[in-house]
Amino acid sequence: MALDTNILLALWKGEEGAEALAARLQPHSLLVCGPVVGELLPFTPDAEPLLTDMGLALDWSFPRAAWLRAGQAYAAYTARRRTSGGPLPRRVLTDHLIGAHAVTLGLPLVTLNGSDYSDFPELTVVVP
Repeated sequence: MALDTNILLALWKGEEGAEALAARLQPHSLLVCGPVVGELLPFTPDAEPLLTDMGLALDWSFPRAAWLRAGQAYAAYTARRRTSGGPLPRRVLTDHLIGAHAVTLGLPLVTLNGSDYSDFPELTVVVP
């Protein structure tokens, strides 16, 4: 299972339900991709060792197929936003990179914001 940034922040901050979330994730092999680590760095410069100490696998590679899939999803998203006249939210490209990485590896993505990944109908999104 791939983890989104918000899952890790919820665990680190001890947000409501964090213990139950940790228990649900415990039996699974968990993976964090580079863009998630990048999003965590503003919260702690020690993100990488903290993640490895938690027993999480870090995947720094980003296959060409993931870049292309992220670009396609981001293009569709920005076209919809332009048509609707809405502003572009911050960090949305990162969400598309995280989703595309999980899709390319065939992994479900655990997130607190399932709607962020609606541009990936082939992605199994797990919202605890």
